Amino acid sequence: MVVSFIHGSATGASLNYTLVHLLHVTLPSTHFIATSVVAMFRGFAGSFGSAIGGGIFVRVLENILTHKFHNANKGNKTELITKLLGSPRLVASLQGSDREIAMESYEVAIRTLFFAGAGLAVAATALQACTGWREPDAVPKEASRATDISEE
Repeated sequence: MVVSFIHGSATGASLNYTLVHLLHVTLPSTHFIATSVVAMFRGFAGSFGSAIGGGIFVRVLENILTHKFHNANKGNKTELITKLLGSPRLVASLQGSDREIAMESYEVAIRTLFFAGAGLAVAATALQACTGWREPDAVPKEASRATDISEE
């Protein structure tokens, strides 16, 4: 629970920082667009993250299970692999080397998922750092007049 709380706090803080940073580096006349885009990405983050993370997890798990069962000369375990992809609870009912292979495969798949998430977080942080730190220069009155509908 403590780790989940720390993770949630860090995620919330980074999302709030992202919004503040975006508002700082954009022109005030575009803030309504920027806040809408950030809100949209926040809303889709859970479903996109689940889809991408689930895809990574299942592909890695399937590859590891197939590879390990093949190397252990266990024959064609396609049906077992399909069942293990659908339910991790099945691992508890396995015996011997099949159980060890399944447990090791789940460990590798979960580790890969966490490393992918950490890598994505580092990449997103680096990308945000590359966006700049200074606020934009003030727009001259003549330039803003051409785009300002309210003054006409």
